[in-house]
Amino acid sequence: MFTSFLPLLQIDEARLKALENVQVVSVICELTISLWILKIWVIKYETIVEDFRSFKLPDWMRNAVGITKGILCLFLLSGIWINQFAIAGSVSIGILMIGAIAAHYYAEHTMKKTLEAVFVFVLCAVVAFLNWKYKFQAYF
Repeated sequence: MFTSFLPLLQIDEARLKALENVQVVSVICELTISLWILKIWVIKYETIVEDFRSFKLPDWMRNAVGITKGILCLFLLSGIWINQFAIAGSVSIGILMIGAIAAHYYAEHTMKKTLEAVFVFVLCAVVAFLNWKYKFQAYF
């Protein structure tokens, strides 16, 4: 499909196939992150309320974090088409996940809750790396 443009872009077919594979992995990770955050912040909202109480954080902060994560998930989903948004969304959610990991650790929550945040952080790192390394720098 893109082979007629390959001489113009100076990309061989193997590199193009690798970029397509990277895009599939990135989209799967982006969807997984977004659905995971949707599950936690919408379906299991009562758990979030309890967690923020155990963190001894005010309700307004819980709401601000929830709104921020929702906006960043939209960034992440729009990153399917515009990879700069995927980088910005995944790095920002990753930073929030570092805060979540620390909060779960200091509140002495179960390892399961901490590992959920670690899992999302790792996926964010994968999305940021793939979009930066293989999609954003593909033509440089």
